[in-house]
Amino acid sequence: MRSISVVTTLACCALAGSAAAQDKGRLFANGSFGVGSLDYSESRTFTQFVEQGRIAADYKNKGKLGGEIGLQYNVLPHLGLMAGYTLSNRDTTGTFTATVPHPFFFNQPRTAQGETSGYSYKENAVFVDLVGTGRSGNWEFDVFGGATFFKIQPDVISEVQYTQTYPYDSITITGAPKSSLSANKTGFNVGAGLDYHAGAHFGFGLQGRFSRAKVTFTPTPGNNLEIEAGGFQAAAGLRLYF
Repeated sequence: MRSISVVTTLACCALAGSAAAQDKGRLFANGSFGVGSLDYSESRTFTQFVEQGRIAADYKNKGKLGGEIGLQYNVLPHLGLMAGYTLSNRDTTGTFTATVPHPFFFNQPRTAQGETSGYSYKENAVFVDLVGTGRSGNWEFDVFGGATFFKIQPDVISEVQYTQTYPYDSITITGAPKSSLSANKTGFNVGAGLDYHAGAHFGFGLQGRFSRAKVTFTPTPGNNLEIEAGGFQAAAGLRLYF
């Protein structure tokens, strides 16, 4: 009985020590990289020479560089709330096909292809998450999930510029000016992180986060563009514990 009492006392002391070592929260700042590409397409109609023309475009956005700042507060020893802000920019490349009606003849459209230049995709987001945490020695791990409030700003083709000469049976693409769209959308995010406590109030961390929201734009009346914002983001940065 005495040995059981000693073991119980030691276990209680260990739990108390673990609870005492638990931080109330942390501030974090990360550099991030969006893994994978973000691709989307649109098909848009317009009227010219009393006929309907079409622009079909494909946009590709490769891995994004960005940043993230946030605050976590532990309301219980292993449960907390986290909120923060992320931003990222991607360079956009695009190809398109323009089908333009003929000025003299019906049902004889001219077709030409081109590429976009100087386009970008901007994504800002605020996240609010529930966090579960655990710690072993200097290592701390967490899993989290919650809501993400996105602001999406993609550049898309506003019009196709071209030249034509008599007898106007072909066109030559000369440019594709851009227009910047903007929309807000609520989505979700889930992820996990691993911190190393280098000191009592200072450390480093790695993090992975997946977020998603489907955003619908209307570049011109009657023509929609759908973009699945978010994706997987890997991050690393500094931690300040309190």
